[in-house]
Amino acid sequence: MEQWAADELRTVDLGDARRTARLVTLLEQVSRQPEASLPQAMGTWAATKAAYRFLDHPSSQVDAILGGHRDATRARAAGEPVLLAIQDTTQLAYGTHDALEGRGPLARPGHQGVLLHTTLLTTDAGLPLGILDHHRWARDPAQAGRARQRRDRPTAEKESQRWLDSAARTWERTADLGATVVVICDREGDIFDLFAQDRPEWGQLLVRSTHERKLTDEAGYLHATVAAAPVLGQLAVDIGRRGDRPVRVATLDLRAVAVTLAPPRKRRGEGVPVTVVLATEVAAPEADPTDAPISWMLTATGMDASQEAAETAVRRYARRWQIERYHYVLKQGCAVERLQLATVERLDRALALYAIVAWHLLWITHAARQQPDVPCTTVLTTEEWTTLWQVVERGQPVPPTPPTLREAVRLVARLGGFLARRRDGEPGVTTLWRGWRRLEDIMVGVRLATPHPDP
Repeated sequence: MEQWAADELRTVDLGDARRTARLVTLLEQVSRQPEASLPQAMGTWAATKAAYRFLDHPSSQVDAILGGHRDATRARAAGEPVLLAIQDTTQLAYGTHDALEGRGPLARPGHQGVLLHTTLLTTDAGLPLGILDHHRWARDPAQAGRARQRRDRPTAEKESQRWLDSAARTWERTADLGATVVVICDREGDIFDLFAQDRPEWGQLLVRSTHERKLTDEAGYLHATVAAAPVLGQLAVDIGRRGDRPVRVATLDLRAVAVTLAPPRKRRGEGVPVTVVLATEVAAPEADPTDAPISWMLTATGMDASQEAAETAVRRYARRWQIERYHYVLKQGCAVERLQLATVERLDRALALYAIVAWHLLWITHAARQQPDVPCTTVLTTEEWTTLWQVVERGQPVPPTPPTLREAVRLVARLGGFLARRRDGEPGVTTLWRGWRRLEDIMVGVRLATPHPDP
């Protein structure tokens, strides 16, 4: 695992070789114990002070830290014909951390913290390639109550602008990849200005709709128009894990219609042609009657209203759960809400580091499923995989060649509590990060027990 940090940050230049080397070391150290506090992850008071000095230094800018990761993300994306850029916002609560300057109110009354908007780049098959955009902000307490006037304010003056800005940066950062780049948003991104925004020919939008909209033709209004469209066919899709709800398969009826969205009453301009897909679940889940049947109304650009196009749109939107898993890993696996930092500037730089760590954990999980036969040496050193084998497969001889990535990841997951029974499927990210932590502790013991030659 040690070399990956240097490879990931190969193009970073913080203006001082020592500071750049410190960044690589920090990334290595926090990735070994992602859920530990910074002092625990650093191991010594001297290393902890060095970490704080790095986080305080004005040259340690978030864009510079994440710039190297974005370069590596773009390199991984090279050659992919279609890329999915999945946006979402999460809240990071720091209500009990009174020393953190620069916090702001969150959605629930009395809660304090910051908000983070992320764009995760994946392949069309859902393999997470990296974080393409990362924006943190805090609400101004003096602006509390302005949400009541949101309909009277332009998008540029509202938090909603983040969806437009992130889409624009996404297309700017992928312009030379030669791929179709589909920006995917949930219902918060259902903003007319997002559809009306300039985008390149190869840039597309796929947004889950929530608002009723007037159409420019005689069809009237959106919801009734798409609901009246004939069923094109059915599609079975995997619905991702959410909280305690397991992954399940949903069978959906598909409808699609090409329409032109009329501008809102207070906005001048032309209508925007789109295709709207309605995907409704045939029956409610039997295992959990509280889990409502799926009903997705998806507004898309750059596609027709055929059954094939509708199926593609639904499959791609089903990938959106990846960003929720990423934020889950960031908050639970990396425990960023437990960071005890004095300023939001320190917090910003720490979040940039942990953003890379969270992506890496998610990538390993999915790479083992989508690229199962590659050697595990793409992730583990020889010392690590041979030790892992000896600990988990006690009494079994170490194989002469490295196991596959899938085999090694399942071994790591078994350290984290994965039972690997026939019907257990593939391990999730939670058992994996527990396993990585245990493996790192084991490796510390192995290295301490290994005699070093005299200098």
